[in-house]
Amino acid sequence: MRVRIIPKETEMTDQIETIPTSLLFEGKPIAIVTFEDGGVPYFALDDLCDAIGWSKEVAAAKVQSYLFPAHGKRIAQEATEDGIVNVTVLSPVGVFYLADLIDAPKGQRLTAWAKREARKLCPNASESDPAMFLTLSPGRRRPPRPMRYSGWLAEWLVLKATTNALGAHNPGRELQELALERAWEARAEQLKAAREAKGEVA
Repeated sequence: MRVRIIPKETEMTDQIETIPTSLLFEGKPIAIVTFEDGGVPYFALDDLCDAIGWSKEVAAAKVQSYLFPAHGKRIAQEATEDGIVNVTVLSPVGVFYLADLIDAPKGQRLTAWAKREARKLCPNASESDPAMFLTLSPGRRRPPRPMRYSGWLAEWLVLKATTNALGAHNPGRELQELALERAWEARAEQLKAAREAKGEVA
């Protein structure tokens, strides 16, 4: 039997509720959890997948991708019949990125719902909180442009108009930059190994 998901940093006790804290998305339950450092609700990844029909394996891979922002995910814990297990949970912004990486058109209903429910549960969240609001990446790139009915387009347009970004999120270009960076790292390692083989000081 599934029981309540709690933040990982919270101490587990024997008095865990047998009814999960959850919300309904189109009649399907999605467990949520909040952390003490902001109160932003996070949504259980597996429940999101079940609710919209996405592969859990594909979703888990996308969340671990370098394209997925760190502020979009956290780890909570869940007590099950088999013991305590780690559970990946996504912030409202994380739900948006997940949909963009898997199927943005289909995910519009889910992203709009997650944003709406999160704003109800945490109405006083700081606008600088990247888990709750769209923000520029550390490299000053904008998030991907949201779909029309995703619930995020208006916020994205404001971000575009009020920030000095380098450009929109471009996975293809970022992959090229990452490949080039790794090639240079590999070359540096080869040169270092060659110098060491010759007895030179690295």
